[in-house]
Amino acid sequence: LFADGFKEAGFYAISKEQLQEGDVMLMQIRSKTPNHGAIILEGGLMLHHVHGQLSRREPFGRWLPYATHWLRFKDA
Repeated sequence: LFADGFKEAGFYAISKEQLQEGDVMLMQIRSKTPNHGAIILEGGLMLHHVHGQLSRREPFGRWLPYATHWLRFKDA
């Protein structure tokens, strides 16, 4: 759903080098397809919600091995 629907939802793919606050990182965690997303915050942080836990801010570097897509909303 994430990988197939992001364009229809108004997002477009960017490179990791273009990353800025407000962009989205899609990840593939214990799945055959992307199944997790995070919003990029300033200072190398991201905001995301892990199943069974409260949403939280944390450094996104730990999650880079799971990253599959970097996205930006068309009006951002």
